[in-house]
Amino acid sequence: MQNHIVHDPNGPDLEFEGELLLKENHHDTGFVEIYKTAGSQYVVKQNLSSRPGSVVLHEVRIYETLRETIESLGFGKGAKSIAALLDCPLTKQLD
Repeated sequence: MQNHIVHDPNGPDLEFEGELLLKENHHDTGFVEIYKTAGSQYVVKQNLSSRPGSVVLHEVRIYETLRETIESLGFGKGAKSIAALLDCPLTKQLD
Protein backbone atom coordinates (compact mmCIF):
# COMPACT_ATOMS: atom_id res chain seq x y z
CA MET A 1 0.00 0.00 0.00
CA GLN A 2 1.09 3.51 -0.63
CA ASN A 3 -0.02 7.04 0.19
CA HIS A 4 -2.40 8.64 -2.31
CA ILE A 5 -3.77 12.16 -2.64
CA VAL A 6 -6.87 12.45 -4.82
CA HIS A 7 -7.64 16.02 -5.82
CA ASP A 8 -11.33 16.93 -5.61
CA PRO A 9 -12.44 20.04 -7.53
CA ASN A 10 -15.69 20.19 -5.52
CA GLY A 11 -14.42 19.62 -1.98
CA PRO A 12 -11.39 18.85 0.14
CA ASP A 13 -8.70 16.66 -1.40
CA LEU A 14 -8.57 13.11 -0.03
CA GLU A 15 -5.37 11.63 1.40
CA PHE A 16 -5.20 7.97 2.37
CA GLU A 17 -3.13 4.79 2.43
CA GLY A 18 -4.36 2.29 -0.11
CA GLU A 19 -4.04 0.87 -3.57
CA LEU A 20 -5.09 1.95 -7.04
CA LEU A 21 -7.39 -0.80 -8.32
CA LEU A 22 -8.19 0.60 -11.73
CA LYS A 23 -7.49 3.44 -14.13
CA GLU A 24 -9.68 3.28 -17.25
CA ASN A 25 -11.20 5.51 -19.90
CA HIS A 26 -14.48 4.65 -21.66
CA HIS A 27 -16.72 6.80 -23.84
CA ASP A 28 -19.74 6.39 -21.54
CA THR A 29 -18.09 6.51 -18.09
CA GLY A 30 -15.21 8.84 -18.92
CA PHE A 31 -11.87 8.65 -17.19
CA VAL A 32 -12.25 6.62 -13.99
CA GLU A 33 -9.82 5.85 -11.16
CA ILE A 34 -10.88 3.49 -8.36
CA TYR A 35 -8.89 3.13 -5.15
CA LYS A 36 -9.31 0.87 -2.12
CA THR A 37 -8.22 2.45 1.17
CA ALA A 38 -6.47 0.66 4.01
CA GLY A 39 -9.78 0.97 5.90
CA SER A 40 -11.62 -0.88 3.07
CA GLN A 41 -13.45 2.11 1.64
CA TYR A 42 -13.53 2.80 -2.08
CA VAL A 43 -12.69 6.14 -3.70
CA VAL A 44 -13.83 6.95 -7.24
CA LYS A 45 -12.48 9.84 -9.28
CA GLN A 46 -14.48 10.35 -12.47
CA ASN A 47 -14.09 12.87 -15.29
CA LEU A 48 -16.55 12.78 -18.17
CA SER A 49 -16.62 15.10 -21.19
CA SER A 50 -19.24 15.33 -23.91
CA ARG A 51 -16.58 16.67 -26.28
CA PRO A 52 -12.97 17.87 -25.95
CA GLY A 53 -12.76 20.88 -23.66
CA SER A 54 -16.28 20.42 -22.27
CA VAL A 55 -16.38 18.78 -18.82
CA VAL A 56 -19.77 17.32 -17.93
CA LEU A 57 -18.77 15.55 -14.72
CA HIS A 58 -15.73 15.92 -12.49
CA GLU A 59 -16.32 14.21 -9.15
CA VAL A 60 -14.65 12.34 -6.32
CA ARG A 61 -16.89 9.99 -4.32
CA ILE A 62 -16.44 7.55 -1.41
CA TYR A 63 -18.27 4.21 -1.08
CA GLU A 64 -18.35 1.37 1.44
CA THR A 65 -18.51 -1.58 -0.97
CA LEU A 66 -17.05 -2.42 -4.36
CA ARG A 67 -20.51 -3.24 -5.75
CA GLU A 68 -21.87 0.16 -4.69
CA THR A 69 -18.78 1.79 -6.21
CA ILE A 70 -19.25 0.12 -9.59
CA GLU A 71 -23.02 0.69 -9.66
CA SER A 72 -22.35 4.43 -9.22
CA LEU A 73 -20.89 4.39 -12.75
CA GLY A 74 -24.18 3.24 -14.26
CA PHE A 75 -24.88 0.12 -16.27
CA GLY A 76 -23.46 1.00 -19.68
CA LYS A 77 -20.79 -0.82 -21.63
CA GLY A 78 -17.91 1.01 -19.86
CA ALA A 79 -19.28 0.31 -16.39
CA LYS A 80 -19.77 -3.37 -17.22
CA SER A 81 -16.22 -3.55 -18.57
CA ILE A 82 -14.89 -1.99 -15.36
CA ALA A 83 -16.99 -4.41 -13.29
CA ALA A 84 -15.53 -7.36 -15.18
CA LEU A 85 -11.96 -6.10 -14.72
CA LEU A 86 -12.59 -5.88 -10.95
CA ASP A 87 -14.31 -9.29 -10.88
CA CYS A 88 -17.59 -7.79 -9.70
CA PRO A 89 -20.09 -8.37 -12.54
CA LEU A 90 -23.19 -6.19 -12.78
CA THR A 91 -25.68 -9.04 -12.89
CA LYS A 92 -28.87 -9.62 -10.97
CA GLN A 93 -29.48 -13.19 -9.79
CA LEU A 94 -33.04 -14.45 -10.21
CA ASP A 95 -34.72 -17.44 -8.61
